[in-house]
Amino acid sequence: AVVSTQSTGTNNNLLPVDGFIAKCIQLYETTVVRHGLMLVGPTGSGKTKCYQVLQEAMTSIKGYSIGAYTFEKVLTYVLNPKSITMGQLYGEFDPLTHEWTDGILSSLIRLGSSSTDTTRRWYVFDGPVDAVWIENMNTVLDDNKKLCLSSGEIIKLTDHMTMMFEVADLAEASPATVSRCGMVYLEPQILGIKPFVTCWLNTLPEIMVPFKEQFQTLFDTYLEPSLAALRKNCREMIATMNSSLVDSINRLLECFFAPFCKTEGPAIPEEKSAMLPELIEPWFIFSLVWAVPASCDSDGRKNFDMHLRKCMKDANASMPFPKEGLVFDYKLDDGGASIFDDDEEEIKDRKICWVQWTENMPELLITPESKFQDIIVPTMDTVRSEYLIEMLLVNKKQLMCVGPTGTGKSLTIANKLSFGMSEEYISNFLMFSARTSANQTQDIIDSKLDKRRKGVFGPPLGKEFVFFVDDFNMPALEVYGAQPPIELIRQWLDHRGWYDRKVIGAFKNLVDINFLVALGPPGGGRNPLTSRIVRHFNILTFCDLQDESKERIFDTILQNHLSSMPGEGRELSSTVTKATIKVYNTICSQLLPTPAKSHYTFNLRDLAKVFQGILMLDMSKARPAMEVQRLWYHECTRVFADRLVNDADRT
Repeated sequence: AVVSTQSTGTNNNLLPVDGFIAKCIQLYETTVVRHGLMLVGPTGSGKTKCYQVLQEAMTSIKGYSIGAYTFEKVLTYVLNPKSITMGQLYGEFDPLTHEWTDGILSSLIRLGSSSTDTTRRWYVFDGPVDAVWIENMNTVLDDNKKLCLSSGEIIKLTDHMTMMFEVADLAEASPATVSRCGMVYLEPQILGIKPFVTCWLNTLPEIMVPFKEQFQTLFDTYLEPSLAALRKNCREMIATMNSSLVDSINRLLECFFAPFCKTEGPAIPEEKSAMLPELIEPWFIFSLVWAVPASCDSDGRKNFDMHLRKCMKDANASMPFPKEGLVFDYKLDDGGASIFDDDEEEIKDRKICWVQWTENMPELLITPESKFQDIIVPTMDTVRSEYLIEMLLVNKKQLMCVGPTGTGKSLTIANKLSFGMSEEYISNFLMFSARTSANQTQDIIDSKLDKRRKGVFGPPLGKEFVFFVDDFNMPALEVYGAQPPIELIRQWLDHRGWYDRKVIGAFKNLVDINFLVALGPPGGGRNPLTSRIVRHFNILTFCDLQDESKERIFDTILQNHLSSMPGEGRELSSTVTKATIKVYNTICSQLLPTPAKSHYTFNLRDLAKVFQGILMLDMSKARPAMEVQRLWYHECTRVFADRLVNDADRT
């Protein structure tokens, strides 16, 4: 059994870590003596792989006996119990017609109990355990082994059926439930982060295999110190796990590999392949910058910038960053190595180097018909955000955008999805609120998809759906802290599908879809996300804009509006913009919210309202500068002073 487990893990590109193999054996021993058991452990501890490896290992030695125990084929049925209602899980009566509707779990167990073969069936509940749904399974988990439904039906479990719960913690589980189950506890420390690196290096595409040792050296040099610096010196907007950050680095590197791994089309020219050795280190550094500290705020980025520059200097990096600005201010120009279809003359003289995001920034054209809220002034933040969004979505990776209110998350994403992606990608916009339910979310997504074949659904052939979910962490917490809409999406992220609520017990595989989500930091009605959902995403933070970016945005818009003023329009625009930003910064730093003044919360939307008011000035007539200044004073009073409660604050 041990040898089979080790060989199965190796076949699945898993490193046979002794601690992990021991946990697989413990799980096997628990299944022998218990028909109800729990796999407990934080994200990244290997819970899912543990039962999957054991399942394949037991199936591969079918017919082999140890004493009275004979190994049989194992089937698993995975269900997230929080992605559906309790009535849909167990079955329920219609409140109007009193007609019985079977539940997903009851139909699966009935199917298993009526089977006459010796195949083992594991029913895996991959979701939070709480008293809302699991207390109904007490008769299943004790020696009775009977599922009692509210219709009066009693389904007896056979000796070949096992109820398995995969949970992050048992904070909400009752003693009645815990005492009935066997426990297998896994912790991330058993694995560490080296297996994540080693297993990924084993999957390198053929053209990258010669650089495996170089990648291993880069991981050894930069990864551990960078994670230590993140935990010690940086504040994250959303909590992350070390293992998920390693996966984020790997996903970004895969995006760089993609142009060199195409199976169709002409072969890669030799001069392009010759550039690969020079690109490996810059690729890794760029991926490290936009994976490990990607969840940090502005101060955290500055701290990480100092750490990374020091590490690169100590390691004698072949291509250090320029001294100006932060490492986040630069993108990699690969010298045209990844471009195969453009004019070779244009890229012949390009070199591999770091270039600022603002280089070759497109010019902004504001038409008189443009609405204020639709104007997007390109800045370093929007350019790099759009670059990373496209890079990840084109390579079928999920992305989570995090940032305070008013930093332009929704606007940047909507603009990119609507106008910046190829026709192959069809965007769909969802908005979560406190009242959003899992059933609503499932119905909206299902309604967009076509049936490909039996059990497989997706967009029209040749297309890919990108679902943009705004306010991702807004759904209200249930009594015991679960968020069903998010658990539904996690079921797709883990298993690429969910159960059909109309054809009970049928699993729907959803293909050619992707998720891009945006959310604010927890607090003020927004709830913290579990690490089990966060680990699937690459994270991109939208930090509060720097003063230079604010000046560029609002000065550009205001200058365009005041352009008809003779001579002094440009100078007046700059003066008004700088004065407004100074007022805004002063209020944000000195007038902080208190219990008596809880509404003293200001964000970039308040700053924008001042300029929106000034833009209402009719410039078809000649206007003196004094009139614009008086209007500016009025707008500042309306937006800022009217929210203040006493004269002391107003002065």
